Amino acid sequence: MRSITVEKLLRDNREDLHLRFSAGRAGKDRPITSPRIQKSALLFAGIFRSFNEERIQVASEAERLFFGSLVEAKKREVVERLVSSRVPCIIFADGVKPPAELKKAASERGFPVLTTPVDISTVIEKLVGYLSLELAERTKVHGVFLDVYGVGVLITGESGIGKSECALDLIAKGHRFIADDVIEIEKRGRGTLIGRGDDVIKNYMEIRGLGIINIRDLFGLSSIVESKSVDLVIEFEYWDSAKEYDRIGLETEEREFLGIRVPSIKIPVSPARNLSTLVEVAVRNHILKQSGVNSAEKFIRRHTKALLERKKNRRKGEK
Repeated sequence: MRSITVEKLLRDNREDLHLRFSAGRAGKDRPITSPRIQKSALLFAGIFRSFNEERIQVASEAERLFFGSLVEAKKREVVERLVSSRVPCIIFADGVKPPAELKKAASERGFPVLTTPVDISTVIEKLVGYLSLELAERTKVHGVFLDVYGVGVLITGESGIGKSECALDLIAKGHRFIADDVIEIEKRGRGTLIGRGDDVIKNYMEIRGLGIINIRDLFGLSSIVESKSVDLVIEFEYWDSAKEYDRIGLETEEREFLGIRVPSIKIPVSPARNLSTLVEVAVRNHILKQSGVNSAEKFIRRHTKALLERKKNRRKGEK
């Protein structure tokens, strides 16, 4: 499970949200593992049944008023429940000052209490977006990643098989480059994978015989894109004359990343094959399938119909 610290949260959002420590700076290394945020209204009203210790808590004027209405014993109970929990931190928005009782206990126990002048709705919106990106599950794969006809295409295969050369040909045809060599894939939500390149080698590609080239400098800004959903995997493999390849296209393969399955196609590579054109056709066919048009199935239906008609006509001739 991915995590970040409270200190990183504060540092990365200092300019946008003007976050600062009010108490409990000693807890700056507390881990944040959930992208969800919880408003603390029930907690500060002394109701604990919905209290989620995995989430950052946010509070504002309403929570301060709830807390102020409690008797002293209940106040101590609320404060103790909060500072002894696994909650990463609590953020007081709208410029609200944290209760003195909470600040005192937080300082003693190293529980981070942050404040911001920004309104609570904006704080929640910004932090949910930020945490969703920072805590997304990630993996890395070797290949080339391109935007072909609006489809995120990940080309994989053995080193030296021609992935980068094919990608360069596709870019020259007007398709867009995303990343070469190391592709970082992150999971967004339940069914979306987003691919991007490493920051160090962004916009660069290695072509044997040419060396390192900069796609942006060579083809212009319109030739690159920062990231894209991973929609289709095309795997290059060396042609094996002893292997039986799918010649109709009825077989459907998939590749799994982070628990999400992505359509996959294997293309055998030989000197006479135009790989960039094959990739374009594969992508066009993928788009048709996504819209409910399957050429292979249509061919089988037509072929079956022709056979049945031929058989029927033969029977008539025999009579």
